[in-house]
Amino acid sequence: MKAKWLVCLLAAACLWAGCGEEDVDLENQTATQALVIKDCVGNTYFADEEERFFRVEELDPETAEELEMGDIAVIYGDDYVDNRDPHPGVYLNAVKVDKAADGTQEDVEACQKYLDKLYEYPDQEPLPKMLLEYQDTSQVLDSVEYSWKYQDKLGSHGITSAEISLLEYPEITRIDLESPADLKLSFPGKPETLTAVRWSSDFWEAGDTAGAGEGETVALTPEEKSLIIQGAEPGYVYQILMENSQGYVKFGFLTE
Repeated sequence: MKAKWLVCLLAAACLWAGCGEEDVDLENQTATQALVIKDCVGNTYFADEEERFFRVEELDPETAEELEMGDIAVIYGDDYVDNRDPHPGVYLNAVKVDKAADGTQEDVEACQKYLDKLYEYPDQEPLPKMLLEYQDTSQVLDSVEYSWKYQDKLGSHGITSAEISLLEYPEITRIDLESPADLKLSFPGKPETLTAVRWSSDFWEAGDTAGAGEGETVALTPEEKSLIIQGAEPGYVYQILMENSQGYVKFGFLTE
């Protein structure tokens, strides 16, 4: 199987090298070979050679329609998969997905274990996460405070919520900054609003939510599918609020 995938990957690379695409730059992208999996209602998932099971965020509908169960696809991007075990992960920031080869009967049969995993857990869909990148480091930010509508894999609806101030959250993500630095934030889907504020880390150390107030507004600069906090400084607690039709989620981190 690995030999076959390697041949398909080389073929796909050669195809794109000579196809004359001007609006998609694949030269500096990582190419990930993956098995195509379709569930009973036509949703498209992928599994790579490391057996990471995931869906591609904002997969082009025409591409999804072209791909069939057991096909081999090539996904171009930064190869970052937001792991949501036991649920399928999410491949963020994919640039292009292309069909590399038709699937064999062996490939189709290999899909079954992933379909079994998909329907093994009827739990609610996980809360969205946010990827923070700075310098040569990246961290996934968990949701701290939220109110979020969900639909589980059995079709049931509900709302999950948690109310805790970021300034009282003991397991806050810590970021080491020797000097002011630009921070890149990536996130799934298309939030209706994204806003950011910050407080002095003194308020977090004291657990002083009353004296902290609403915080200082922080500018977010759009960059492709991400947002940039320019010149983030050490000694602050940053909070990002994401809102859409499902509700809201607050993420945060502490700079030191």
